[in-house]
Amino acid sequence: MGNADLRNTDLGGTMLSGALLVNADLRGAKLFAADLRDALLSDADLSGTDLRGAHLRGARLHRAKLNGSDLEDGDLRSSDLEGADLSGSNLKRVDFNSKSAKVSGANLSDANLSGANLEGANLKNMNKELNGIPLAGVVLDGANLEGANLTDADLSGADLSHVKNLTRKQLDSARTDKETRLPAGLS
Repeated sequence: MGNADLRNTDLGGTMLSGALLVNADLRGAKLFAADLRDALLSDADLSGTDLRGAHLRGARLHRAKLNGSDLEDGDLRSSDLEGADLSGSNLKRVDFNSKSAKVSGANLSDANLSGANLEGANLKNMNKELNGIPLAGVVLDGANLEGANLTDADLSGADLSHVKNLTRKQLDSARTDKETRLPAGLS
């Protein structure tokens, strides 16, 4: 089904596990709670797609366009998002468990990552991607924040106690509150 035109199609709850959807046009599709585990969606256009609660574990979304999509409560563990455009997307409570998901080079500008699981994520040198992003309640255990631009990032309630390479300068440029948990030495 490579190059398939599935624009605005209602595929909610559909079993698409392992589907080959390279370069597919899924703009505006409704994929609420769809099973897309291990699907090949490289270079697919999923802009403005409803992927709330979708199962994308192990999906290959390399260079996929997901801008403006709603992935709230989605499962993206072990997925490949390298070079994917997630700008302006709703990523609330998405489970990236980045020890296995590949997020390097993904565009996260203006995305809402509140409550997302970015455990172990390599966010090194993410310059504009984290600028101003709401990261309230996000799980960042073991995440590498070396050189990441956190200017105006909302870290209210975030647990930063186990992140790597966080500096006072980064914290001073971000928004924190009394619920933000900081690493030893930066409290």
